[in-house]
Amino acid sequence: MALPTLLSRLPGLRLAAPLAELRFRHDLVTYGLHELPAAW
Repeated sequence: MALPTLLSRLPGLRLAAPLAELRFRHDLVTYGLHELPAAW
């Protein structure tokens, strides 16, 4: 829910790193990214 709202409010927001370089968390109960580099 947060990402679509953020993207609608900041339409120029984009990833600042290639998708293949993003580090995912596999060791926790909650799956996700260690960080999400963004630029606009």
